[in-house]
Amino acid sequence: MRNDKMPDIMCDVELPRDSKNTWLPTSWTNDREVSLSATGVACHVATYPAGTVVSGAELSRSWSEGDSPAAVVAELVGAGYLLPDGPSRFRLVHPARLGPMPTA
Repeated sequence: MRNDKMPDIMCDVELPRDSKNTWLPTSWTNDREVSLSATGVACHVATYPAGTVVSGAELSRSWSEGDSPAAVVAELVGAGYLLPDGPSRFRLVHPARLGPMPTA
């Protein structure tokens, strides 16, 4: 992955949702192991239905110039949110270290 590009990320978590909202686990929003930028990427991807691939180009459109996409991806991999899923593609999962995924 080039340092200036976001990879494609597939949402591989099923979160409670209705026609307007997706409920994110509080364990994600309170996770002090990841930066606000990394949490933002994880939460953005999680708003898509499981199985949806969010393109790196889409993620890059909302990316802050001061943040390094490669560093944020490495942070999410290290924290257990992203698993490699081929070249320049990852899967967003619920990190095992945070315990079971909450249910609706």
